[in-house]
Amino acid sequence: RRYAGHWFVKEGYVKDVHAQGFTVVWYDNPRYGQGLGGSPYLAENVLNVAAFARDLDKGPVRVIGVSLGSFAAAIAAPHMPWVSHLVLESLYPDFMSWYDGKGHSIERVALGTWRMMFRHDFQELQTPKTLAGTEAKILAVASEADTITSADLSRKAVAGVDHQWHAAQGDHLHLWKDAAYRQAVFDFLG
Repeated sequence: RRYAGHWFVKEGYVKDVHAQGFTVVWYDNPRYGQGLGGSPYLAENVLNVAAFARDLDKGPVRVIGVSLGSFAAAIAAPHMPWVSHLVLESLYPDFMSWYDGKGHSIERVALGTWRMMFRHDFQELQTPKTLAGTEAKILAVASEADTITSADLSRKAVAGVDHQWHAAQGDHLHLWKDAAYRQAVFDFLG
């Protein structure tokens, strides 16, 4: 599922969150939407955008990450002490779990090789471990109807970490259409 650009605008996140009085800064991950591609450093992208938001608004920063963006936000979390809240939608615990399921055999072989060559790096990219290193409040969100990232997988991603949980309705990348989820996010963000 690739989007032509500005996915957060298209899905309504930007308009809805801004309407709640928040300054909104967003970006598309590389190789998606308007992203220019090429950067494997997704957590650094989140870190840089969050730092920009902090410097722009001088208030508390809240991060909403979706799918791969939620994984990147979770990995970056311990390096962003100025972030007060994390909304992590369709989060998964590590790269290998993202490639579970049909049609990903080549990626799993490549990541398996990477895991063997860079064991330390792979162990550091575990969301329960990185989220344990943040003081930000965490709202983990998943849907039983998600055909890409199961709710069980998202639960594993926050296992042992203090968090709130919201069960949204809808398929992967379409949870924002759930009015109860949107309200839960606004209540959580304050």
